[in-house]
Amino acid sequence: MGKILLISGDTDIRKTLKTLEKETNWTVNFISGAQNFWEIISAMSDETYEFVIIDDDLMRPESDHLIRAIKKIQKNIRIIFLTSDTSIELGQKISQLGIDYYCIKPVVRNDLINSIVSINQLQKRNTF
Repeated sequence: MGKILLISGDTDIRKTLKTLEKETNWTVNFISGAQNFWEIISAMSDETYEFVIIDDDLMRPESDHLIRAIKKIQKNIRIIFLTSDTSIELGQKISQLGIDYYCIKPVVRNDLINSIVSINQLQKRNTF
């Protein structure tokens, strides 16, 4: 299918994506340590991903800058944004950056997997 990059320290999300990886042809790469913004951008420039899943809890306050930079590197990448911040201001700010799915944590396993599948199917339909 393709590649997914998860930028998160959340073990439950990692487990969910490991399950997805086992059940499908998706390859999932993980960035979970205390890597900084530039290390992530550098890692992304070495690979082509269909999806990047950004956990705001790991990247805050750099999340919006990271999304902008990722979109410059890979314009067609699909972005899933996860956060435990329920503020309307964050939602408005991030939604304007071209993300495909915005989810407030805790993440329901099936919701995350279904969002990846749905976005991927929609992308395929739009390319034909």
